[in-house]
Amino acid sequence: MSALLRHAVPALFSLILTTAACSSTTSTGASGDGGACSGGLTTCGDTCVDLQTDPAHCGRCDESCSSENACQAGACKALPKDCTAAGEQCPVDYACDASTKKCIRTSAATLTWSLRTPAHSPGSRRGPAMAYDAARGRVVMFGGLGEGGYFDDTWEWDGSDWTKRTPANHPSARKDHSMVYDSTRGRIVLYGGTPQSDETWTWDGTNWTRMTNVDFSPAARNSQAMAFDPVRQRAVLFGGFFTSANTNEWDGAKWRELRPNPRPSAREGLAMFFETSGSRAIAFGGVSDTSVLGDTWSWDGNAWEELKPNVKPPARQKTGVAYDTSRQRGLLFGGEGVESQGSPTYLRDTWEWNGTSWVERVNAAGPSARANHAMAYDVPRNQVVLFGGVHLGTVAFGETWVYGP
Repeated sequence: MSALLRHAVPALFSLILTTAACSSTTSTGASGDGGACSGGLTTCGDTCVDLQTDPAHCGRCDESCSSENACQAGACKALPKDCTAAGEQCPVDYACDASTKKCIRTSAATLTWSLRTPAHSPGSRRGPAMAYDAARGRVVMFGGLGEGGYFDDTWEWDGSDWTKRTPANHPSARKDHSMVYDSTRGRIVLYGGTPQSDETWTWDGTNWTRMTNVDFSPAARNSQAMAFDPVRQRAVLFGGFFTSANTNEWDGAKWRELRPNPRPSAREGLAMFFETSGSRAIAFGGVSDTSVLGDTWSWDGNAWEELKPNVKPPARQKTGVAYDTSRQRGLLFGGEGVESQGSPTYLRDTWEWNGTSWVERVNAAGPSARANHAMAYDVPRNQVVLFGGVHLGTVAFGETWVYGP
C-alpha cells in the first residue's frame, strides 16, 4: 500500500465515523429521526417534540399549523369557533377558555409535579383508592394500609387541604379496592379490596351505603381495575387477585358478567381509565401468575382490543393512573416493575396516553419511586392528585403531589 493510501484510509474512516455520529444526534430530514429522544418523541433541530400533537411540528419537523388549527394525529385540523357551544369540544392538549370561547393550548412542557404541604393530611399508607366527586368538586380517598393496620377513613381534597369526613356508615378497613365516580347517578362507587371482599358501596358526599339488593356480585377480589363509562352509563371492572379474566359491569343497581373474546389475560395490579376522546376504557399492565405485563388494551362496551403502540411504558404492576379530561390525556406514574436480582424494581417515570401512543414526560420529575399509590384528576383545578404509595414493600408514603400547570 502506498504512503498516500496509508494516510488517506484512516482519514476517510475518521470522516465516516464523524458523519455517522452527527447524523445519530440531529434531525436528518423533514420528518426527524428521533435518535436523541425517547418515549415517542422525535428530534427536530435540538428539541424533542411530539409530531402527533405539536402545532409547530405537525406530522413532520417545521410543518406548522395556523392559530385557527390544532395538530391532531399528525395533521392540522380546525379548532371550534366557539368551544362553549353544545356539541363542541377542544382537542387533546387544549382547554376551553370560557371568556374568549377559544380553545387554548396547554403545553405538556409547562406541566410539572409539585409537592404540597397541606395543614391536614391523611396518614402514610399504601393501597388507598381515590376518585374525583364532580357533584361536590372534591377528590375523595378511602382506606389503605399503614403501620398501624388497615384504614377505614374517608378524606376529601379541595385543592389546598385535606378534610377527614366522619360518615355514620362506611366500608370496613381495607386496601387495594377500586373507586370510580358514577357521573350518571352522582355517586362514587367502591368495590372489593383486602381483606378479600365482594362488597359494593356508594358515596353521596355525606354517607356510604352498601348495595345489598343485588342478585349477582363479582367474586371477591383485590387489586382489580375499574373505570366509569359515561357513554354507556356503566362502571367496568376487570382483573384482580383470586379471579378469572372475566369482565363485569355495574349499572347503578346490579352487576353483570361478560365473557368477551379476545380479552386480556387474567391479572392483578393493572390500571385503567376512561378515555373520553375515544369513548373507551384503556387498561395497562399488571401481573399474571408468571410475569409482569406491559400490554395496552381498550374496551368499548362490546369488545376488548389489544392496542400495540410503537412506544409504551416498561412492564409494571400497581401503577397509578388518571385521565386529564381537559387535555384528553391519560397519565401514568410509577409502579412496581420487573424484579432485578430477586428484588422488586420501583419506578418514578411519568407517561401520557394520547389516544394512539404512550409518550414519556422526561421533564416531569416529581415523586420518588413508588407503587400502590392513588391518583385522580381534580377537574376545576386542572391537576392530577397523587397520594401515598410504598417503596421496597415496607416504606409507606404520606405525601400529596399534584401534576399540572
